Amino acid sequence: MNVVLKNHYRIMIWGGIYASFICIAYRVSVQMQGKDFIGFLYGNLFKLQKYFWDVSFFFHTYLFLLKKPFSSPMFVARCKQNYFSYVIGYGVQICGFYVAFTMLLFYGIPIFSGFPVTINGNIIIQFFHLFSFLFTLYLYYLFLLIKTNRQMQSLLLVLGTNLFVLMFCHALESMNHAFAFQMEHFLIKAYPGLAVCMLFLTRLIVKRKEWLNDEK
Repeated sequence: MNVVLKNHYRIMIWGGIYASFICIAYRVSVQMQGKDFIGFLYGNLFKLQKYFWDVSFFFHTYLFLLKKPFSSPMFVARCKQNYFSYVIGYGVQICGFYVAFTMLLFYGIPIFSGFPVTINGNIIIQFFHLFSFLFTLYLYYLFLLIKTNRQMQSLLLVLGTNLFVLMFCHALESMNHAFAFQMEHFLIKAYPGLAVCMLFLTRLIVKRKEWLNDEK
């Protein structure tokens, strides 16, 4: 939370735009299409297409606003032996805030409008999958940043990867809808495992990074 509050002006603007987007999605889904709360959630958040497009766009903007000079030798020198634990803890913090804020919007807007909402074990699991997806993106960005020392390029490459996977899924759906549906569910459930793999790869590259060794 402290990470977010230090950048409160920029984050407030981002949060206002994000909230407006969710308000529009709520109006279209519930007031115009007549969906229930579950339909609103799954139609605007818990879908692979939404992960790779809407969620990815807002999260990358959010990550850009909160970016830190993780590849700077001065930053590494300050962290010393705690570098890995710091950058991982930072990622958990900002991803956790993003998920909490998203949950607040997706529940707060319907409640404020007097619309009945639901929470159950399956929805909690879906928010866990959302956190896993975001944390994987963060680790992928961190991996590229440490590897290349280029922040903007790393962010754009992660975003570009998501768009590529999205186009691949669309192409697959046009050829075999049933298989594409199964693939979507598999990918969403695979992100906790992908996060663990990225965590391992990030740890490995941190150990091998020369400027880290030089600062010890």
